[in-house]
Amino acid sequence: TMLFAASVGPFTTDPVIERFMVNHLRRYSAITVREASSAAYLQKLGLQNAVLTADPAFCLEPQAAELGAPYNDGRDVLAFNVSPLVNDSWLRAGNAGTLIGECAAFIRRVVEETGLAVALLPHVDPLDGIGVNSDTGFMRRLFAETGDAGGRIAMV
Repeated sequence: TMLFAASVGPFTTDPVIERFMVNHLRRYSAITVREASSAAYLQKLGLQNAVLTADPAFCLEPQAAELGAPYNDGRDVLAFNVSPLVNDSWLRAGNAGTLIGECAAFIRRVVEETGLAVALLPHVDPLDGIGVNSDTGFMRRLFAETGDAGGRIAMV
């Protein structure tokens, strides 16, 4: 069994869960991870079956898509995604302010200072519909914070 192009850990909030996950991950024939931090974490845990790889999303051939306004007017587009997992890391790091607020300020600045439209692009959503790790839920909160900026920001 192979775990393919995953983000793994850290499981440091509960030592019991961390031990469980180490034992579970040792059973895989191979693990590929898409961030250096995941690879370093697994190596620190003594797992020898993990290697760093490219996120497969970046290896796909581009395909044209009809996205509708504001993307069909010839304007360049910044696609933007932030996941709830990044938000959790932000909170654990003790950053001031909220990640939603920081992202909203960044997106407003992009819209104000460039000719770009912004596509809020969810990437990961759980199959069971739970919002705990839902990019769509997080991006909807971000969209509520930014608004559509005269049609220049939209959810994909």
